[in-house]
Amino acid sequence: MISTHIITIEDLVKYPFLPEATERIRRLNLSLREVLSLRDVVERAIKRATSRNYTIDLTDPDTELLSFYLSLVLAALTRDNVAIRRFADIESKRVSKFLQQEPLDKVVYIAKKAFNIDVKVVNGLIQVHFVHYLKYMPQGDLEWKLVNRVLHRGFVYLSLRELTRLIEEAYEKWILSKCSEIANSMIVFPEEITSLVDELRSKLRTVSSEVSVRRRRLEGVVDPYPPCIRKLIEEAKAGENLSHIARFTLASFLIHIGFSVDEVVKYFENLPDYDEKKTRYQVEHIAGLRGSRKKYLPPSCDYLRSVGLCPGECIKGIHHPLQYYRLATRSRASEGGVGSEQRAEAT
Repeated sequence: MISTHIITIEDLVKYPFLPEATERIRRLNLSLREVLSLRDVVERAIKRATSRNYTIDLTDPDTELLSFYLSLVLAALTRDNVAIRRFADIESKRVSKFLQQEPLDKVVYIAKKAFNIDVKVVNGLIQVHFVHYLKYMPQGDLEWKLVNRVLHRGFVYLSLRELTRLIEEAYEKWILSKCSEIANSMIVFPEEITSLVDELRSKLRTVSSEVSVRRRRLEGVVDPYPPCIRKLIEEAKAGENLSHIARFTLASFLIHIGFSVDEVVKYFENLPDYDEKKTRYQVEHIAGLRGSRKKYLPPSCDYLRSVGLCPGECIKGIHHPLQYYRLATRSRASEGGVGSEQRAEAT
C-alpha cells in the first residue's frame, strides 16, 4: 500500500477526484459566486472542459482545482447529455494519460482511495475483485468479457495498462454521477453563471451542432434496420461512448447498405471523443478505400451476441444484420413502402 505522503499537491491537481483534493477545495471556503469572480479560474474552467490539449499548470494547484470544480458545475448545469458526456470523456482521457506515467503503487492507491476498487498486488500480479471489474470494465469489447479473463478466487488478473483503463472508466462514471447530482440539487444559482453555461454547452456541441440534410432524410428509414443497429444509432445520437466493436459494426453496416463515407462519419459526430479526421480514416479503411483495400462486413449475430451488442429482439432465423435489412427492405418494397431514396436497392 502506498503511504499518503507520496500523494503530492501536484497529484491532487492531476487527479481532482481524490478525497484529498476535495478536502483542499473545502478548506478554501469559497462560495460559487466568489469562484465566479476569479477570472483566471473561469477561463481555465472553460478551456479544460472543452479542449483535449489543455495543459494543467501544476505550479498553481488551487486555481487548477477550482477550475475543475467550476467546470464540473458548468457542465452539469448545461443539462445536455451530449455535452456532459463529451466533458466526461475529455476529463477521463486526460487523467488516463497521467496515470500511464505513474508507478504501480500510486495507481493502486488512486483506484482504492477514489473509487473503492478492491485491488491488490500479489507477487507482482494485479488482481481486481470481479464485482468492481464488472462495474467499471469497458462495455462491448470482447477482450474485456469476464469469460476471456483469468479469474481466481473472485479476483480478475489485469495488467497495469488495463487497471489504468478501469480507472479511466470509473472516473468517467464518477463525472456523470456528479453532474447528475449537481443538476438535481442546484435549482437556484448565481445569474452570472448562465452565460458561462451557454458558452460551455455551445463549445462542447460545436461539432454536432450542424445536422446534415442526409441525416434528416435517414430518420424516417430506421424500420428496415435490425434492432442492434437501431440501438447503436440511438446511442450514437445520444452521445454515448460506443465501444470499438460497436463503432465498427455501425460503420460497416451503413457502408454495406450504400452510405457514403461522409454520411457514415456524420453518425459519429455526437460521440464524446469524436475526431473527424480519425473517424474518416477508420471509415475509409472499413469501406476498403485504405490499407488492404478490403471492404469489411459487419459482424454476425452470434458475434454481436457474444460481445453484448445484440438486444435479443430479432425474429428467428436471422443470422446477420444485413440478412435482416435485406428481408425487411424487400418486404417494404413489395408493399410500396420503400423507395430508392431509402436505399432499399443497396444490397
